Amino acid sequence: MRYAPVVGLVGLLATSATAQTSELFVTDYDSAAMAVVQGGSVVRSWNNGNVGENALAVSGTIRTGGSGVSSFGGAEYDLFGNPLGSSYAMPAVGNWYDGTTNGVDHNYAVQHNGDYNLYSFDRDWSNPQVMFQVGFATSGITYDMQNGTLWVSDGLTRVIRQLDMAGNVLSTFTASQGTYAYGLAMDPADQTLWVGDFSNNIVNQYDQAGNFLGSATVTGLNRSFGMKFNIVPAPGTVGGSRARRAAGPAPPPRLIRPPTSHAPATSGPGTRPGRFLRIEFPTAIGPRHPLRSGCARANIRRSNAQPISRAAGPPLRMRGIGRLLARAGSA
Repeated sequence: MRYAPVVGLVGLLATSATAQTSELFVTDYDSAAMAVVQGGSVVRSWNNGNVGENALAVSGTIRTGGSGVSSFGGAEYDLFGNPLGSSYAMPAVGNWYDGTTNGVDHNYAVQHNGDYNLYSFDRDWSNPQVMFQVGFATSGITYDMQNGTLWVSDGLTRVIRQLDMAGNVLSTFTASQGTYAYGLAMDPADQTLWVGDFSNNIVNQYDQAGNFLGSATVTGLNRSFGMKFNIVPAPGTVGGSRARRAAGPAPPPRLIRPPTSHAPATSGPGTRPGRFLRIEFPTAIGPRHPLRSGCARANIRRSNAQPISRAAGPPLRMRGIGRLLARAGSA
């Protein structure tokens, strides 16, 4: 296994912060180290391939981007630091110290110097596209899965701004703690913001109104330019349901009678012979949809057979999801 304790990353001391259940990935620019913080402790750590892999996009895997302060690019790792074989070239967009992702199709980063442009990228940090000018030396950036907005931090003034995707400022607060505000991350578990102060190895926690909730110290880190939580898009979030909402509601699944050549099988208690029930799902119903998972638990098979009327043939016996599928079969 690749991950191992890194000298100096001996722990994290929490001070009155609310319970942190999600894993926070923090990079150290000076040593190429990455620490994973959870519940007030560094639970694992490792060294990335290059110094300067500070822009983080964490969604199932870790995709680092070169920060622009070195000539190195980034790479993809699993959540334990094992390289997955993909490497990413350094895009020519100037200096940028942090990155984020919507977990679906785009990463984001913003210039710390130069024109202060905010860029979107493909998930492999390629194809940079200017979205808008932020107008100040932004250091940290994180994506808000609940409403599809971006939070950015001015590293020198510690001002945190929430922006829509057109660059309009939606809310603002000034981080009350620390000297700088370089790394920025939103915990998907409670929607709190974590702000990194690279000068003293401290990460501070705030609610979205700017109320200070607590702090934690990661010993051994010098300049934590990048910090992110692992985000996994799910139905009901902007990142997970945007495409499905645009396509409109999905039609219901249809009850399907198995071919006559399919051997009968016993279904449910008793000795009455039953039949396997097959269901034709619309493509809009993904593999984690409750209907699919319910069918999997009930050992209900799927096919592309032609739908039949519920009145045709012997009764179709339903196991496990009963009324849920009966509604779909009434059409």
